[in-house]
This record gives sequence, C-alpha cells and structure tokens, in this order.
Amino acid sequence: MPLPLLIRRSVYTFIGLAGAFAGLTMLFLASRLVLAMGGRCGSGGTGAYPYPPCPEHVPELALLGLFGGAACTIFYAVKSLKFGARLSLLPVPVLFLSMAWNFFEFGFDPPGGGLGIGWLICGVVFVVMGAGPLFMLGKAFWRENLWADWQPPAEPTLRPLAGLTPLENAARARTRALNVPDAGAAQAAAPDPAELASALERVSQLHAAGKLTDAEYTAAKLRLLGLAPEEGR
Repeated sequence: MPLPLLIRRSVYTFIGLAGAFAGLTMLFLASRLVLAMGGRCGSGGTGAYPYPPCPEHVPELALLGLFGGAACTIFYAVKSLKFGARLSLLPVPVLFLSMAWNFFEFGFDPPGGGLGIGWLICGVVFVVMGAGPLFMLGKAFWRENLWADWQPPAEPTLRPLAGLTPLENAARARTRALNVPDAGAAQAAAPDPAELASALERVSQLHAAGKLTDAEYTAAKLRLLGLAPEEGR
C-alpha cells in the first residue's frame, strides 16, 4: 500500500473508531441516567404511573450516541485499514454488554431499594445478545489467525499419471516428498545445465544413501530430464 494511502487510511481508522466508541459511551451514560430515575422518564404518563422529566440533554445524548456512533462505525468499515470491515461488528457486542452491566448494577441496587428482578432479566437478555456476536467474532479470528498455526503442514499430493505403473507413480510421489524437482516444473523454469547437473547429483546421492530404490531413482531421473509422461496423458 502506498505511504500516502496508508497514512490516510490510518487517520480514517482513528476517526471511525473514536466516533464509534464515543457514541457507545454516550448511550452507556444516558442509560445510567435513565435507570437512576427508575428506568423511565419523559413527557406523558398519567394516573398512578406518571413519567418524571428526563435529565437535561439525555434525549439528545442518546440520539447522538445512537445515530452518530452508527455513522462512524459505517465510516470505519468503509474507509479504514483492511481489517476494518470485520472489526466494525465489534461495537454490537460492546453496546449490548455495556447495557447489561447497567441493568445488573441497578438490578441489584435499584434506586428504591430491594431487588430489581425485571432489570436483572433484561441484563441476562443483553448478555446473551452481546455474547453471541462476540463469540462469532472470536471464532472467526481464531480460525483465520491462530488455528492454522496449530495444523501440521499438508503432505504433498500428486495426481497419478496414466503413462506410469503404480510402482512408478509411488516413486514419483516419494521423490516429490524428498524435494526432488518435477519434470513439468523443470521444463517451465528452463534450468540451465548447471542446475540440472546439481539436481541429478542430488538424486544420485539419495540413491547411494539408500533413500531411493532403483525404480524411484530411475523415475526421478526421467522427470528431471523431461522424459516422464506429462499430466493428462
């Protein structure tokens, strides 16, 4: 990536993340202010359940946090560095889990005293809603970045050639596993005589050391010299 584009993308990443988590903070604080008033506020409500007026600027704080945070998250997903699209899902579990924290805190110690069972139930629901996306993100990160490091390297496999016997095909597979160059690769790369002589010497050394049988040695030389049948014949 060119340096000017890298710098620009890095600035976009910072702006998008800062805006997204500023929005989450606004929603978190607005939620706490409403819960501190008993869980409801606004204009309206009559009879036995009148709504107390909301604290100053709480509606604006909540709306700005919700829509501003969402806009910054989308900006981050589109304009950030290449990992931005995946990490743009992270504010979802952060939002739900932060709301769950508020519900649990005020559920165990509500403003009127006692135990807020309804708020505790809401806290459990928000934990489930937040833990699900977080688990999926963690699973995807594990598979893409960590799981591959625990896997053994795949064994080299070759499609059997129609012009060779089963024994010769087995010899061909063994010589490939021992890093003996393939005929097709040798022809495509067009090695110079010195490289070909070096490869033939390596095959001879493997044969002399007993690592290649006579049949394997012959098959390896034919491949190096381009005399083995080509793929698909």
